[in-house]
Amino acid sequence: MSNIKNGDAATVPTKMETDTSEEVKSPPPKPQATPKSASKKRTAKTAEDGTPTKKTKAVSKKIGTTPDEITDEERMLVEWKDAGRSWPEIMTEWENITGAAPSSRDMLRKRYPKLKAALSVVKTEHISLLMQAKSDADERIDKQIAMLERKRWETVAEIIKELGGDEYPSGTCEKTWKQQGVSGTPKPTPVAALLTTDEDAETGAVKDEEMEDGDV
Repeated sequence: MSNIKNGDAATVPTKMETDTSEEVKSPPPKPQATPKSASKKRTAKTAEDGTPTKKTKAVSKKIGTTPDEITDEERMLVEWKDAGRSWPEIMTEWENITGAAPSSRDMLRKRYPKLKAALSVVKTEHISLLMQAKSDADERIDKQIAMLERKRWETVAEIIKELGGDEYPSGTCEKTWKQQGVSGTPKPTPVAALLTTDEDAETGAVKDEEMEDGDV
């Protein structure tokens, strides 16, 4: 201590100043990244603590054909409609029990008659009645179709007259149409020639031959 001059004492740093100058500031710690799985778990938990989430049930696009193949939700659909509930109400109830809205406005409406048919079974003792009823129905429908076909050509004859044509029998219109070709491509044959009788056609053919002979 005696060897230090008075002028040099001011230049010697104190212990506190030396420690301060040598102190290195460390950077602040980086926030740890939250794993995605944990984030999803917390999100799901928050949803559970708040509004309870709906569990979505998969609804098969294929509709069963027997009662055993119909789901409970589909049975409820039939019960709601049979009870007279409106389709908007049924769509809301469907979403509540399945967790998914119908894919379209007509989805449930189209499923209903098929589900109704699948849930109903004809009794064994009524099978013979079913077969007889089908035969009688076919006969009635065939008669109605025949009547409609006659009405079709009657209407065609009426429209021809409305368009400025002559008054033709419905049978003549039908015959001429068939001669023109069912495919809808008319043959290049005059309608007047098609409406002549077989006798007139033979007479016309003889005259054509006589004209050809005279030209030669």
